[in-house]
Parts: sequence; structure tokens; C-alpha cells
Amino acid sequence: MRCEACGRDKTCCGQEKSETLEWVPGHFKVIEEVRPKYACRPCGDGLVVAPPADRVIEGGLPGPGLVAHVLVSKFKDHLPLHRLSGIYARHGVQLRTSTLSDWVAAGADTLQPLAREVAQRALASHVLQSDDTHLKVLDREHPNGLKRGHMWVYLGDTTWAAFVYTPDWKEEGPLSFLDKREGWLLVDGYKGYDKLFTRQGATAVEVGCWSHARRYFVEALDAGDTRAALPLSLIGRLFEVEREADEQQVEETERLRRRDTLSRAVTEQLGRWMAEVYNREPPKSPLARACRYAINQWKSLTRFMEDARLPLHNNASELRLREIAVGRKNYLFAGSDAGAERAACVYTLVATCVLAGVEPWAYLADVLEKLAQGWPQRRLEELLPPMWKAARAAASQTPSTSSAAT
Repeated sequence: MRCEACGRDKTCCGQEKSETLEWVPGHFKVIEEVRPKYACRPCGDGLVVAPPADRVIEGGLPGPGLVAHVLVSKFKDHLPLHRLSGIYARHGVQLRTSTLSDWVAAGADTLQPLAREVAQRALASHVLQSDDTHLKVLDREHPNGLKRGHMWVYLGDTTWAAFVYTPDWKEEGPLSFLDKREGWLLVDGYKGYDKLFTRQGATAVEVGCWSHARRYFVEALDAGDTRAALPLSLIGRLFEVEREADEQQVEETERLRRRDTLSRAVTEQLGRWMAEVYNREPPKSPLARACRYAINQWKSLTRFMEDARLPLHNNASELRLREIAVGRKNYLFAGSDAGAERAACVYTLVATCVLAGVEPWAYLADVLEKLAQGWPQRRLEELLPPMWKAARAAASQTPSTSSAAT
């Protein structure tokens, strides 16, 4: 390149870079497994052939990565299987919805032992949170052909997210799972939990949710009762104390001190105000309803001042349930109780992956392969998302460490 002014060759004095972000679609590949057969020609007998490699679905077509993709697409990306079938068809592979459904069932059944391990750790956590949401389920015996099942989440120490399906909203569902729970249990005011805290020899300790209590006062304010502004302001102060502690990353002893000196005064003021207002208020008014909920839950609502690890609210478990809410808007219903139970299994592992900062597809593809190959039951703990992540991180650092030593 010559200079326009003097005609001499220009000298390179650096370079500039720019980037373009492009999308390369995922693709299918066929992995062909060749197994030689041997026989004795003289006697024409003794034909032998190596056994086929272990698969997620015995004798089935999909590899672990494909099964993982189907599970993640449905239970994380909320794609109905008929829509996923259409996507695969555009990539040149025709797979019926019924086939994909069979793969979901097989994958979930393989993952069940890991989901049970997550549930056990959630149940043994220091702080256990629980909430539920509804899920439509096909039922031929129901007059409408559909029934309203429920999906429960049990969130342990914001690390283990165990989902459990029940065909109804009866107390037997949560009671059966939480029967042996010892320690803190953060829940809303659902009466189905009551026996856990009131029965003889109860070992679960009820912790209330200030977000639930706040909603009733919001409803009263929306109904036009401006008196609800005061309790909302006081509850806001409780949340502000927690926000400041989070931002400053204070230790547990300091958080507990702030709760005792700052939050306790706020709750005492709120308690006095509710006692005065509730006795003069018509029982059916929105404000009376808000006060009644908070008064009935008062002991559990103030539990957070006893342990710095107790959150002020149950929002974390509600956040996990949003996956169910988004999913049911797309796939609309589960095909059966068994299908809903399998969904709970996959939701358990996907949600626990998210909490651990693990990419769900990479995790499921790897553990499905390991389980199909006969991973020992005594070592299942190694395949749980947090432990799996730690092992992968350690393995990725091993080559660089050894090379640095040499």
C-alpha cells in the first residue's frame, strides 16, 4: 500500500480488531458402533460378538446428550414436546412426540436416585423452605378429564431444591415428606403444615414469611384503606435492615445484633398498632384480614430474630416455583400422575444445577452416561450438582498444575 502524498510504501504500525457474533445451529450426528463377530470356520460354531455399549435407554436410539437436550428443553426452556419435535424436523431428524415422551420417561427414571439424594439433603438442611403451586394433570376418571395436582418445592439452605408432586392439596402430601424434619421450616400460613408444629413430640420449628404478611396489607391499601400504609412502612424497615446487612456482608453475629436492636423495635411497634386496630375493625374488612394473618403467624414471623441464617421471607422457594408456572403455560398439563412425578425429578436436578451455577445440559449429559454405565450407588453423592461442579473444576486445574510443576 503506497502513500497518497509521497508515493512510498506504507509501514504497518498496528492493527484494529472488530468482532461479529454469529449463530451456528446445533446439529445431530450419528455415532456408528462397529462390533466385529468371530466364528470358527472349520466347525461352524462358537460365534462371538462384543456386547453393545451401555445406553441410557437399553436398545434405544438416543445418546445421553440427546436425552439431556430433550429434558432441558422441556423442563428448563419450557418447550412442549410437539414443538421440540418440529425443531428437530427442521434439522432433518423426524422424531414423534410419543418417542420424545418415552425418552423423557426413561431419562427421568434413570435420574431418580439422584433426585432422592437431593431430597434427603434438603430435608437435613439447617434451614428448609417450602411452598407449592398447582399443575393440571390428565385423569380419565375425573369428570373434566383433568385434575388439579400440586408441585411442592423443598429448598434446603438455598442449595438443594427438591420437587415433589402430589395428586391433590391435602395435608398428607407435605406431612409425608416432612414427617421427620428437625429444625427450622420456613412456610406460609397453609393449614396443612400445622400438625408438624403442634403434634406431640414435634421436631419442626415454624418460621413465618414476611412477604406473605405484607401482601395482605398491600391488598388492604389497594382496596382504599390508607391506614395500611403504616404497617407497610414498618415491614419495609425490616427488609431494609436485611438489605443493608447483605450489602455490607456482615457476619452472622452482627446480623443477629442488628435484628435484636433494630428489627425488634419495629416488630414491637407493628404488634402494638395491629392490636389497637384489629379490635376496632370489622372482621371481614381487608385490613382486619391482614392483621388477623399477621397476628396468627406472629410467633413464627418473629423467629428470624433467633437465628441469623433464617431469611425474612420465603421468596427463594417461590422463585424456584416460577419454573413450574412458566412451564405449565407452555405444555399446559402433565399426561399422568407418573408423568408429573417424573417432571418433579427433572425439576429437582435442573433447579439444583441452577443454584450451584452448573449448566444443566452438560451436567445431565454427563451423569446420564455415568449412570447408564453402572455408576456405583455408594458414590451417588459425587454426581450431585455441587460435588460434580467441584470435581470438574479440580480436574480442569490438574493439567496446568502438573505442567507448572515440571
